[in-house]
Amino acid sequence: MAVGCVIELAARVASRELQNGFAVVRPPGHHAEESTAMGFCFFNSIAITAKYLRDKLNIGKILIVDLDVHHGNGTQQAFYADPSILYVSLHRYDEGNFFPGSGAPNEVGSGPGEGYNINIAWTGGLDPPMGDVEYLTAFRTVIMPAANEFDPEIVLVSAGFDAVEGHDPPLGGYKVTAKCFGHLTKQLLKLAGGRVVLALEGGHDLTAICDASEACINALLGNEASTGSQWSHTLCQWIVLWLSLRSKRGRRQKQYLLWPLFQSMLSSVFLRKAAELLVSPWKKSQPCEVPSLP
Repeated sequence: MAVGCVIELAARVASRELQNGFAVVRPPGHHAEESTAMGFCFFNSIAITAKYLRDKLNIGKILIVDLDVHHGNGTQQAFYADPSILYVSLHRYDEGNFFPGSGAPNEVGSGPGEGYNINIAWTGGLDPPMGDVEYLTAFRTVIMPAANEFDPEIVLVSAGFDAVEGHDPPLGGYKVTAKCFGHLTKQLLKLAGGRVVLALEGGHDLTAICDASEACINALLGNEASTGSQWSHTLCQWIVLWLSLRSKRGRRQKQYLLWPLFQSMLSSVFLRKAAELLVSPWKKSQPCEVPSLP
């Protein structure tokens, strides 16, 4: 039933019968793989819906944004070699020590799908926990630029709310506000002529789920809402790109060599200076060499 609800909603949005929509369904689906149920997920509603839109309705470009605090291993697996679907996930990773352990930054797709799988994999545990600044900056510097370049015909969102404040550390532990999720939804509405479909994924705190769902629905309806956070756009917009590029072994992250828009960022002196000023004292780990373009 959950899969059918998401398919029907997405089909109506794709055909312009509806402008956008939010499928409040259970169980979640983004952990379910082709032949394996896991993480409370039995059928991958978003992945099945994307394949339906691609194969039955001839939708050529589909963007999937996964907001759940856990990586959507099933969705990534389904489209890892598919250039018609851009999958982007923001999730707690902790060097593979947070469930499900997948979603490293260097998992970028394979074959013709290389570059169409973007993982913004947060590390460092909960010191400090990620919040509005990190998520808003990720959208500003990575997700929206890549999405605009991809130019999707429809946007599917795995709307997991276990990154919302109120979840215990084993279940998330992050401090993203409900209003922030509303703002992220508002940003996605700038894509694909506003054809955006949200499907409820993870979340274990009822208050957090209700508040975040309300914020997202308000965004879909066009109601104004503030983000609830203030930050400096001058330097903070570079944090996420820098953190994604860094690794304790100094490995290059191939993802950022595959999208032209990031190549100019990598060569920016401002990027290096901003990272030096902001990231070094904030993330207490060994310094790493800034990856350079070949």
